Amino acid sequence: MESLWHDRNFKTIISANMLSHIGSGITMIGVPWYLVTMDNGERTLGLITLLSTILLFFLAPYVGVIIDRYSRVRIHRICDFIGFMTIGSFAIWGLSGGTFETSHLMMLYLTGVLYYTVHYPTMFALNQEIFSSKVYGKLNSIMEIQGQAASMLAGAVASIMIVHWGLSVILLIDAITYITAFFLFALIRYEPKVEPKDTTVKITAFSDMAEGWRFLKEKPLLIVFFLATMIPFLTIMITNYLFPIYVAKTLEAGPSVFAMNEVIYAIGAVLAGITIQRLTSRFGYLPMLLGMMTLFWFAIVSISLIQTVYIFLGMVIVLGWGNAGIRINRNTLLMEIVPNRLIGRINSFFAAIEKVFRVSLIAVFTATVHETGASLSLLFQSFLILFAIFAIWGVRSVINLSNESTSISNPAPKKLVVK
Repeated sequence: MESLWHDRNFKTIISANMLSHIGSGITMIGVPWYLVTMDNGERTLGLITLLSTILLFFLAPYVGVIIDRYSRVRIHRICDFIGFMTIGSFAIWGLSGGTFETSHLMMLYLTGVLYYTVHYPTMFALNQEIFSSKVYGKLNSIMEIQGQAASMLAGAVASIMIVHWGLSVILLIDAITYITAFFLFALIRYEPKVEPKDTTVKITAFSDMAEGWRFLKEKPLLIVFFLATMIPFLTIMITNYLFPIYVAKTLEAGPSVFAMNEVIYAIGAVLAGITIQRLTSRFGYLPMLLGMMTLFWFAIVSISLIQTVYIFLGMVIVLGWGNAGIRINRNTLLMEIVPNRLIGRINSFFAAIEKVFRVSLIAVFTATVHETGASLSLLFQSFLILFAIFAIWGVRSVINLSNESTSISNPAPKKLVVK
């Protein structure tokens, strides 16, 4: 851990990440709340969530190719500059007296979603590229703590800003964090390890997904394992749509409860960053993953069936701990198994499949949530989580396969073997 904190690149990445997470986090709390409190807001938010997810499904393979072929630092800087220009323009519009229409809020939401789609896999690939495999577990834990600490700050600030300052000031702060991150990423020094670009090969969504498939096709249990461990993340992505509706319509609570949910979720995720590596070292990957998945399932069922503010906020900390802990272990396994030259495309393969499920579920929930409420949609998701738990148990020997697979990119670490 000490060596990481003395690394200049690591400190720069942490600083830039922290800023961009705080700014974009405030915006991605504020914009959905403004949308869902408008007339027919549930369906408006559902529609933009659905459309953005469909768009991201087609973009994800290209994002993977770009991440694997170009400088990851340059990709980050381009994203931060575009975010600054886009969000900054809306901030100026609002501060100069302009009124935010539904179309403006939809564009802001889409900008935030696109940023996250490029930012996270690029950061993941950059970390794997720069740092030694010996620190992957510590690195993922620290990144989780940092990201969730930023979310806590974002939630706390958003709870004040939404009520007292308005959307224009929120966007202005977001734009400032983007441009600051843009300059911070310029301080990172490394030699990109990219493959020579083959200009004779046409890149398509299907050919790019095939890259990931060719690497994974001889490891079918790994595909099932990584898809099953992605279900909590899928659930959290869908709760980004359902929770504003749940808080506003089911609990009949105000924006402070919605913002507090973000803070409490982040506290749970920070606790995961502090505890998961130690617990995994003691109990092993498989017991920890199954235990966290079970707790995550229990939290979703409780929120669905017991509709009170206190149960909601209490279970959200469990969601944060469970999802973050699963993600830390999943990311560490991915880093140790997948070569860096393929990490963007492998990630895009799983991301594309996740988005197919997300599109399908959001389409169903958008059509039904107005009549059935968010609680029934959450209960339906609990069955998917339960299915994922049984899937992980069914392919539990994959942990042993992981030990063999790591020889592709790194020496096979003994810690991956679960007896």
